Amino acid sequence: MSDIAASPHLKRDVVALSLMTLCYAAFQGMCQTLVPLSMAHLALTKTTIGLMQAVPGVVIILLGAPFARMANGRWRRETLTFCFSLTLIASLLYSRASRPVDFIAQQLLFGLSSTAFWSNMLATSFRLGQGTRQGKIQTYITTMQGVGAFGGPLLSGYLSTRSYAYGFYAGVLCAVAGLIASRLISRSQAIEPRVGTREFFAGAYVRLFSVITRRPIVILGMGFVSMSCFLLYVMGGSFYLVYASQIGLSAFVAAALVSGRDAISAVLRMGFGTITRYISPVALLGVGIVLGAFSLSLLPMGTSLLSVGAVAVAQGIFLAFLPPAVNTLIGTSTAPEEQAFAITGMNTSNLVAQTTMSPLLGLLLNNYGYRTVYPVIGGVWICLALLVLRAGVQLMRRNAVPGQAIATSSAG
Repeated sequence: MSDIAASPHLKRDVVALSLMTLCYAAFQGMCQTLVPLSMAHLALTKTTIGLMQAVPGVVIILLGAPFARMANGRWRRETLTFCFSLTLIASLLYSRASRPVDFIAQQLLFGLSSTAFWSNMLATSFRLGQGTRQGKIQTYITTMQGVGAFGGPLLSGYLSTRSYAYGFYAGVLCAVAGLIASRLISRSQAIEPRVGTREFFAGAYVRLFSVITRRPIVILGMGFVSMSCFLLYVMGGSFYLVYASQIGLSAFVAAALVSGRDAISAVLRMGFGTITRYISPVALLGVGIVLGAFSLSLLPMGTSLLSVGAVAVAQGIFLAFLPPAVNTLIGTSTAPEEQAFAITGMNTSNLVAQTTMSPLLGLLLNNYGYRTVYPVIGGVWICLALLVLRAGVQLMRRNAVPGQAIATSSAG
């Protein structure tokens, strides 16, 4: 990577990437918040809601590697424009959904846009500089990611008080702004030669497999990501929102709780550097998952806004450091041509957890209810987190030196 000073349009590129991240994080938060609420409003079963929430993960798992390969070519700007075109179409389709089958196409588009955006956006940002200046660039981008994750669900939740169609129209605004920002980015330069179609696709999957398996610490990072994202987006996301609607909270209030959780996390992450002087990233992740799972296991005891809100606050505190801690954990030196694949690996572990666990959790809730399922799943997750934490501590002792951050996960 060239140094940041060598970029002739650095400020414009950073502003454009930050704006795109704000817009896409808002759209993503809208989908993760408003879609399950909309399906619950249509009286769909929890099993159906879980299956629909798993659809984007299937797309990311299948197509993540080719989009990561595209990030190494000269089409990053065009891929990002394509991504926001998909979000525009998906938002319009979401606004017209009235049956379970109506959600399939837009969920596919959501998954396709997600895998295209995160791998290509972050790969583009890595080309702008390195060292401490690259850290500043990532600070701007991840800050806007937090703002989008906070504002998207809040805005769409407020608009949904009129109708869910109005709520999804917020995604149209995000898509249009993102489209404009994507055209402001400087033209990309390829960092590896062009290859044939067969080698492009086959080589992409081989490269992804190599990147995510050759270092045990990357596997450990993916394990922490999948466990944390299940708590954030499945147990503490989709089905948290369904529970909130069941006890009589409006869509706006439920969305505000999730937005508040993300706002708390964004503020706490500013102190990550200070905290890691005393607590290792592995300990932050392991202990955070244990406490997050415990707090969610208490959710069925809550029957009021105050009690359900307390669970959201706990999630915002205990799971706040997922993105920066994973960055530090998996940050061994990664070649420029491998960075997009590392990003895709983290994103894949996130969506694998959602794809496999959303339908299962929905089925269990449909049969046994929140009072039985949440405490049991919480206990299982606590045990798994302690096992992974122990393995992580042992691995870090063997490696002695933690890596340098290379990627920002889409979970955060």
